[in-house]
Amino acid sequence: MRKPIVEIVLLVATVIATPAEIFGQGFKGPNVNVPMDARMRRAMRDRAVARAGQNSREFVETYGEVAAAAILRCSPNVGRMLTKAYEDGNIAMLADAPRVLQLIAHPQAGDDVAMFILNHIGELCDPVGMNAFMSSPLEYAMRLKKLEDDVAENRKRPFAFGPISVNNSLLDTVGPWALGGSVLGFAYLLYQRVMGKKERATRRSADDGAEDDESWKE
Repeated sequence: MRKPIVEIVLLVATVIATPAEIFGQGFKGPNVNVPMDARMRRAMRDRAVARAGQNSREFVETYGEVAAAAILRCSPNVGRMLTKAYEDGNIAMLADAPRVLQLIAHPQAGDDVAMFILNHIGELCDPVGMNAFMSSPLEYAMRLKKLEDDVAENRKRPFAFGPISVNNSLLDTVGPWALGGSVLGFAYLLYQRVMGKKERATRRSADDGAEDDESWKE
């Protein structure tokens, strides 16, 4: 009689609980995209180390909050696997390691995306493979698409490395100065042109006056 009751309880728990709560991906700490003060950031890093083990300290301190958030989003076992990948140098080999860690920390990512990344380090070291993966990571992780097929297809196209990213902060800093310099340069060229015309007109007037003087003397 107890067995059906236990099964019913487990079924209800499965329906009510979210997949993150069942599979250990239920990190509810501060979001890496939310501004945090120094104490919150330190607490977040320490929680990640406590979850993945002391071996993860260097990994967390090297990549900061994105590494901490990635570990906390995953189950403890996968968090330790991420640490091992860092120790083996595989994380550093990725075409864009901070971006990958931030992706793992996404609420819909966690273990599934992390395991796909760990099993496809070779393809993700290539910018072409990384761009393809970043276009729809969960579909690759759920085996709805094959990364190797899309990488091969992208290599056949021009501009396979994808669009060039622009550092907006640098652009925002340089932009006003560049605009101001362009305006000043244009104003200077316009001034030079006007003054040149005046100087040529003055010379012609002087030459005409000299010719009149010569003709009058004759």
